[in-house]
Amino acid sequence: MAKSRVCSLPAPTSGGATQDYTVAGIGTATCIIVVLSGATSATSPDDDAIISVGVASNPQSGTDQNSSHIQSEDGQGNHDNDRRSDDDVVGRILNTLGQVDGEVTVDSWITDGVRLSWDNFPTNAIKCTVHIFDDDIEFETGEVTLNASGTTVLDVGFQMTTTFWHQTGTAFTATKSSANAFLCFGCTTYDGSTIRNRGFSYGERSSAGSGDPRSVFWNNRFGCNLNLGSSGSILSEHHVSAVGSTDMTITASGGGATYGYLAIKTPAGQGCFVDDYLSPTSTGRFDLDGAGWEGQSCIVVQSRIKSADVNSHVTSNDAGAFSIGMGDAHPTDSRPNGAEEQGAAGWANDDGAGTVDLESYCTDRGVILCPQDDGGTGADVQAEDYEAETDGGSLNFDEVDTGNGRLLWAWQMQEEPESGQQFMMSPMSG
Repeated sequence: MAKSRVCSLPAPTSGGATQDYTVAGIGTATCIIVVLSGATSATSPDDDAIISVGVASNPQSGTDQNSSHIQSEDGQGNHDNDRRSDDDVVGRILNTLGQVDGEVTVDSWITDGVRLSWDNFPTNAIKCTVHIFDDDIEFETGEVTLNASGTTVLDVGFQMTTTFWHQTGTAFTATKSSANAFLCFGCTTYDGSTIRNRGFSYGERSSAGSGDPRSVFWNNRFGCNLNLGSSGSILSEHHVSAVGSTDMTITASGGGATYGYLAIKTPAGQGCFVDDYLSPTSTGRFDLDGAGWEGQSCIVVQSRIKSADVNSHVTSNDAGAFSIGMGDAHPTDSRPNGAEEQGAAGWANDDGAGTVDLESYCTDRGVILCPQDDGGTGADVQAEDYEAETDGGSLNFDEVDTGNGRLLWAWQMQEEPESGQQFMMSPMSG
């Protein structure tokens, strides 16, 4: 049965161009998800906000990879930001001019993981977190342009159990960055009967003053496009509405978009599950329940949106922070020196007065990191140590917002059974 593990390391700024991300026992790796942060520490953030998310897979010949990246410059009277999507790299760091300041591609697929090539070294230290899947997974990576209205059929060659989606509202053949920061990252799961779509979108308008960040948290869509003008309204919504034996049907309302995607199929009887949760207001372990089986790994998107704001855009300072994190329940598996089994990249924007105050955060110990958006240093909401439970997994929240829970969505993959145990499919729920 299939394995998935996480390996998180600081990216090199000099020296050898390649870096190995491995976890003992994976065997032949076939596909990955990569998250880059503009910082290496939750307590020592970078002064500019930078984040990148990408996917790659290992076909019979060559490597398919694509990614989306945004940046916003600190200390400006108005927002100075950029976005870009690419079909030839798995991760890219943009500098404050929107230029490439570090990019990473798949060099080769190696035993127990992947060798990444830093074709341009980032100027400053960044954190690279890689989620690795083994060869019991069926997979496809690519880009799809959705019809502006109605449906689009995406044929991946198998009945998917999970598809991850990302976009910035630009073409994936971009040769330069576009103004405005916008990033959409979402997930769809299918257990043979129930389709579950979850997503998060974040946007900032260039040359705008205070009150401009906006976020959207979806519990029934994997993505959307935002009006990056003054209204900040939702322009279009996208979700998987049907899954066939070799394809899926995507329904668009209000307009299309081009997404990069990674579709996977776990072996028969091994489930994947995505759901939304409200982060706790007191510290301690918090259950990501609902799967109906023991979890082995997770991908978590943490927002600063309160439950009352779900599925509506938010344009207050509360919307100015989010993170993407990944972790697994096997911390003792051997990894390269200095590597961790969890990592998260965070973005914070405090633009309430005077100059825009932007920061990147990252942690090598937490799979959730929702940074301060009020000029403070550190995380408002942070969790670590994903552990397997009988019903999914749990996270240890060591930083919380005591006044409000914040919406997050979490994807989990079922653990391999011990000898003699049987798999359970995930429960049917909306």
